[in-house]
Amino acid sequence: MKFDPMRRMLSAANASVGDDETERVMARRKLEQTIGGAYLVAILAALVIGGVASFALQSVIASQDRVEDIYGAELLEVERLHGGAMEKSAQGRAYLLTGDPEMLEASYAARRAFEARLGALLARAEDPAERARLERVATAQKAHQEALARAFALYRAGGTHEDVGRVVGAEVVPKLGALDVAIGDYALFVDSRLEVARDSARSASTRASRLVVIVACGAVLLAAGLGVLLTRTMHRLYRAAEEQLALFAREERARAEAEEARRDLAETVARLSQVNEDLDAFAGRIAHDLRNLLTPIALVPPRLRRAEDKEATARIAASLERSVTRANAVLEGLLAFSRSSRPDDTSQKASVREVVAQVAEELASAAAEVRAEVTIHVEDTRVACAPELLHVVVLNLLGNALKYIAGREERRVAIHAAEAEGGFIELAVEDTGPGIPDGAKERIFEPFYRVPGVRAPGTGIGLATVRRIVTAHEGRIECVSTLGRGTTFRVWMPCAAEPKSVVAREDERAAAAGRNLGV
Repeated sequence: MKFDPMRRMLSAANASVGDDETERVMARRKLEQTIGGAYLVAILAALVIGGVASFALQSVIASQDRVEDIYGAELLEVERLHGGAMEKSAQGRAYLLTGDPEMLEASYAARRAFEARLGALLARAEDPAERARLERVATAQKAHQEALARAFALYRAGGTHEDVGRVVGAEVVPKLGALDVAIGDYALFVDSRLEVARDSARSASTRASRLVVIVACGAVLLAAGLGVLLTRTMHRLYRAAEEQLALFAREERARAEAEEARRDLAETVARLSQVNEDLDAFAGRIAHDLRNLLTPIALVPPRLRRAEDKEATARIAASLERSVTRANAVLEGLLAFSRSSRPDDTSQKASVREVVAQVAEELASAAAEVRAEVTIHVEDTRVACAPELLHVVVLNLLGNALKYIAGREERRVAIHAAEAEGGFIELAVEDTGPGIPDGAKERIFEPFYRVPGVRAPGTGIGLATVRRIVTAHEGRIECVSTLGRGTTFRVWMPCAAEPKSVVAREDERAAAAGRNLGV
């Protein structure tokens, strides 16, 4: 291995020592061997460091990817299981309402699909706790199917709609609730396993980071030792070359640090992009499944209009049409939001009072069911947001408050909205529910996260969707909660700019013309 500047400096130094050609050749060869050995050691050290660091990082990334892939698939199966249960029940009720044999066949098909999916989960379940929960789901499914079969039998035997309705209310609906609870319990079990796996992956990441630090420290020590050796060997003859090498080493370190920072930033951006893509895919999947569940309901109104009591059936059909239209509007908003983390049309406006009134009417039955007192104090304000997206925000916040307030001694929910400082509208939803633990106040906004010990139904995506909508509109959200006393969610969103009147625009043009004329 040759280094021409060093060789020239060596020749100049040896010329002043003497004319002994043999000594100069031996000194030159010895120095070249020393430099060659140093470079070889440096190359080997770099290869070892790069191999160990690459292996550690690849192992951590692969482990995290496997955790997300395995349990992400299980969570998807749980959602499909829940959707199948709801679909077969909805098809069965549609058959009892209309007598359409296609609805009955659709109910049977949904039941077969549900049982096939449940059987597949049972077949691959090795954990006794997981199998026990799946067997609970199977037992609840059998009970619900038997109750639905009794309702079918009564309907075929000529029972009146009132009798069939009593059977549905007394047996089918409670059994469906038990099935939903069993599926929710299994979903919580899968979610807890995901958290354990994530903790294991984080531990592995910590160990890998420590390994990389240890290897880096070893490399630094090796480089320091090599520097001392070269300095002692070539101090007198190659002082200038040593400074050049030191400068080169500093530049290499700076480049390595800059490259490492760039890689860290790229990995962070990639992880954030993956999280956004997962959330978009999940929102799209939920919207698609709910649209499939709403399709049979949309077929009911035309059949009801052909019934004997035209006036009553027309009212039912109109109510159903309004419900389907409202649900489809919400779903369209979700689908649009799943395609982009920021709204395409920033000129849309929404009346807070109208949206809150719509949501309150939509959840009136849920409030009555838990016997909650809902008070609304909303000013006539507008926010810079599409009505469908604001509807999603209010629906999730009020729906959560009613869901978690059930069974409390004091059941009150208050909604406030008014203008705030800085050109924002503040919307607050306050409840007297059980409260949220301090350690979970930030994590409740993460997708799929459920507070440990909470068995209320849900997917764990509602608050994450709310925060994403609010953030996309340059707003913010905060949670204030006290265990045993209640929770308050506050949302700040920008006010919508009101269009200027014709008179105001004419006044502005006149003032501008006056300034141009020097008035």
